[in-house]
Amino acid sequence: SASRRSAANLLCAATNSLQALISVGITERLSASLCLLFHKLGYVHVYKRCCNGDTSATCSLFKPRTTEHSAADRGRIFSSTGILTNASSSSSDYLTKYVTDDILLAAMYEGNALDCLIYERAIGILQHELRIDNLMYKIDRTDFDLLMRHCRSGKQAADRLLPPRGTAYVE
Repeated sequence: SASRRSAANLLCAATNSLQALISVGITERLSASLCLLFHKLGYVHVYKRCCNGDTSATCSLFKPRTTEHSAADRGRIFSSTGILTNASSSSSDYLTKYVTDDILLAAMYEGNALDCLIYERAIGILQHELRIDNLMYKIDRTDFDLLMRHCRSGKQAADRLLPPRGTAYVE
């Protein structure tokens, strides 16, 4: 269909744009993304200070900062897995509701499928760049797989609930 061709064209354009950049980064792995950028731009002193082993934990560039109206300011934080957490049970109930309900997951995936594909490409490019530049700041593939978990869950829910494309509805 035309919409599928359009999505394929958008994915191709987005992938080409990502590959043309000096560096690709993802928010959930900001430290690794910034270290790659510092390395690519030749910021040797910043890279040595912030991206070599334990020094990244003490580098002021990687310390969380909160501002008014930020998620951290409201008591919500992202854990090391990139999952929104909160001390109160209401936010965990909220998250559980959305990641366990097939209808909601399928609907969210249908609206974000192209974003999931682009995100997956960006993760692949970042992982590849980290590997070929042999940076000390390494990320395991299982770490990236965890980031794609919600996209995969949404696709699986959509596959379970939605008829295949091109299926005619008969009333």
